[in-house]
Amino acid sequence: MPTGAIVSPSQNSVQSQRQTTVCHKKTKAQAMPSIDEIVLTWVLTRAQPSRFVDRAGQPMVSILTDGQRGYLPFLSGNNPAGGSDWQLPWSGDHSGDSHYWSRSAGAGYRSGAFSVTRLWGNQVPLRWRIPPAVQARPPQSGLQAAASASVLLYPTGMAAIVTVVLSGPLDLPGVQALARALDEQPLVSVAGGPTKLGRDAPETLLAAAESAVLGAASLDADLPDRRPTLATISAVTEWPIMPIGQADDTHRALAGLARVRGLPPGFDPGPLSNQLIAPYSVFPDTSRLSIGDGAVIFSPYRAATPVGRRRLRCYHDNCVLALAQTSLLLDTVDWLSRGTGTWEADDQLRDTVKRVVATLGPLNGPGGDLFRTRLTRLMIQSSGLIPAVNATRHLVDISTDLESDPATVVH
Repeated sequence: MPTGAIVSPSQNSVQSQRQTTVCHKKTKAQAMPSIDEIVLTWVLTRAQPSRFVDRAGQPMVSILTDGQRGYLPFLSGNNPAGGSDWQLPWSGDHSGDSHYWSRSAGAGYRSGAFSVTRLWGNQVPLRWRIPPAVQARPPQSGLQAAASASVLLYPTGMAAIVTVVLSGPLDLPGVQALARALDEQPLVSVAGGPTKLGRDAPETLLAAAESAVLGAASLDADLPDRRPTLATISAVTEWPIMPIGQADDTHRALAGLARVRGLPPGFDPGPLSNQLIAPYSVFPDTSRLSIGDGAVIFSPYRAATPVGRRRLRCYHDNCVLALAQTSLLLDTVDWLSRGTGTWEADDQLRDTVKRVVATLGPLNGPGGDLFRTRLTRLMIQSSGLIPAVNATRHLVDISTDLESDPATVVH
């Protein structure tokens, strides 16, 4: 029998109610259990000292303002050459209000009721208005694939994001086979170029964005970068809600999606207890697994209804944006910790650095007004950069340290 999400003993009453409605006896008219939609996102972030320290590129948004250029003049309408290609990150998005942007920019962000100072404080990026077109081809017969891409321009770097939505009924062995196919078969084409593995597509996208902003690609390519991935099972049919077991079919399928590579039959996917991100108590049917830089979200109760599916897609998008920002800020701290650039004596750059390490605070939690998820906290805690973050916070006169919780890092 297919299995679903881990449920804590304290949630038995809620779980039993849901099992009564979802796990009832099948009749001839009912569909077989199936996973009908999976959303996969690959992210690549990179700090860009050539923009940050040298104030290179158009638009130049690495500092708040020098009077004529900077983040404030750009968002206030004084757009320099090249600026028209970049816009507020929610411009052109007609999918409705975003919880992520409402937390970063304020509830009135869509109507323009936001403070540029708040956007700067929360390091809200710009979005490339027309990124290169992306196309996806189904990795298996019987599936449909649709791709989308975006590039976000932060004050200290960029994030390239490629998302593929795969539709078509799958059982658990089918999901395991899909994960293997995603690791082995070209999936995404960027700007009509050769079809590449999903994990390689953001590199092409980032190179194109660097050329657009800096006039050349890969000026900072020798710097370390991060490549978080997120998979969400966003639609199911008649899927029973049952506990996951160590190395059972559900665990193997979810681990394969989290790693975006499949597991051969009989292979141990690793200890489930180390991979499970504890669900919030109000979401007893939801499992989130994290393995390395990858994570997967599975909520069969929500994925069974149109409203729940829409909410899962929104949650996926919010988590991707939060992971992209967290990753880019950590990239920046990583570069700063190497001591290869001069910024402490420059008041404008010092302010930028202060905003970087201050923003990591609420992303790590607790407190703050940003959207955050346990995925961002886990990324920060697992980065090995908390000492560097705290040392930099002291340099810019932030007296409080990021909370370090070694128990959070379990893999």
